[in-house]
Amino acid sequence: MIFATLGSDKLITTVDAIMTEIFTGIKPNKILILSESVKVDKDLRPVLRSVGIDSDVELRMVGKGIKRWREEISSLNVDVADVTPGRKYMAMVILNYTPAEVRYAYVEREELGYKVFGYIPLNQVKVYNVRTGDEVAYEPPLTIEGLPTESKLSPIGIEAVYNLFSFIGKVDYDPKPQEHSEEEICARRGGFIRFKEEEKIGDFVNGGAYLLADTNVYVNVEERLGRLTWNKKDGRKLLASRAVYNEILNHVQSTQKDSNVKFHLAMMSYKRLHQPPITTIEKGSGDIPLIREARDLKRELPDPLILTTSDVALSNAAKSSGVETLLLRTPITSSEGSTGELIYCMSFFKDVTLTVDGEDFAIVKKNKTFEDKTSVISLKRNYNYPNMIQLLEELIEGT
Repeated sequence: MIFATLGSDKLITTVDAIMTEIFTGIKPNKILILSESVKVDKDLRPVLRSVGIDSDVELRMVGKGIKRWREEISSLNVDVADVTPGRKYMAMVILNYTPAEVRYAYVEREELGYKVFGYIPLNQVKVYNVRTGDEVAYEPPLTIEGLPTESKLSPIGIEAVYNLFSFIGKVDYDPKPQEHSEEEICARRGGFIRFKEEEKIGDFVNGGAYLLADTNVYVNVEERLGRLTWNKKDGRKLLASRAVYNEILNHVQSTQKDSNVKFHLAMMSYKRLHQPPITTIEKGSGDIPLIREARDLKRELPDPLILTTSDVALSNAAKSSGVETLLLRTPITSSEGSTGELIYCMSFFKDVTLTVDGEDFAIVKKNKTFEDKTSVISLKRNYNYPNMIQLLEELIEGT
């Protein structure tokens, strides 16, 4: 069987299209990636082998233009073609000039962005046979025996594994963060507990304002802060505070690793959201230097500056110094959030077990060294999706 898909300037879209189709049950002996000019210099075969697909992978650069594509495509012998990635004219040519079964994967929530396969739950990705309009059912493959049982995954990778396990049965995790415990920050970082006032951040950003955030915001709001402070026109409007960086760094360097996890998590969030801080040359740390930094920035910026905090005292002090603030003070629960981020955070405190229909499938090990990726032990040799996701994350890193 020959399966074809389209190449694009984003490798991840092509890889996701291939993996989505593999999870519908196809078992191609050849995969053909048709592209204008983009060169795929990554080896897809280790990922494919992990789910029992021993397939040749060929990249064919067709060039640009409908006429060139029509001439090339008309002579191809392809059984199934996925036209989700790539340009519209490529899809039109394949649909009109090949007898292949043409498929398209419709993503209900495109705002989730381009991330590793599985990050978007498969029940939110509908695969259609374009010629008939029928939906194509999923048939998740088993992984082969002999794969490494230990994998290193990012929070996004853990989310992907969790979502793929949900196609096998009812997936859950244990233990869960307890209310009024230090672990409760994991529910906040995952977005299952958030602040009602977060809704105002988008209004400020869309109105042109810049934001500074204090340490507690990096602890509790995490990467969600990056999405909230981004708009299409200006990009991310979140400024990197040197005073906040200094405060987090002081805590990370002066505390025992196991005694104050939240500052290590805050530092991870800061580094994910910012390049090394260059906003100011502020050497101090804490509330007074942060207010001083905000006041200096306010004078230099062409648009308003909002200091975001969950500290009432800091908010009052900043306002008395002429700095506008947004106080995050009203926690609310949400049914939507990142389970992967929550579990990743929990792994800084203890082991977390992933179960399917009450049976243990994987263990997310305690992250004792505060690494960006944490160890996941697969307990089911034929459902070693953690290893498959690790291979996918390594494949798309840096693209």
